[in-house]
Amino acid sequence: GESSKNDKKLILVEDIPNQFCRDPSSLHDILRKYARTSRCPLIFIISDNFSGDSNQRLLFPTDIVEELCISNISFKPVAPTNMMKVLNRIAATEASMNRERNHALDRTTLELLCRGCSGDIRS
Repeated sequence: GESSKNDKKLILVEDIPNQFCRDPSSLHDILRKYARTSRCPLIFIISDNFSGDSNQRLLFPTDIVEELCISNISFKPVAPTNMMKVLNRIAATEASMNRERNHALDRTTLELLCRGCSGDIRS
């Protein structure tokens, strides 16, 4: 029935409006209402910036986390050596698929890409 359709849905929020950083209580009110009325999970992606500051504690303080039973999943940065292996594999695959165009990336370019993403494979 209807519940089986909702079992396979979720809402993913990757970009949180700055308004909530200025006034987190408005987000907390929305989350409380969502927790009472919704049937599908709500997932937030919060990326730490390069300085290590995070909006996570501001947006999701301990009392809200406990009240709404919020789970936190953290990912460690990908090691530079592993990142280089993946980038080399991607570059080789792309080069073999585009033989008529020479798009091969040199090692220096791949190292710059690796450093620029700071261990975040999504970058």
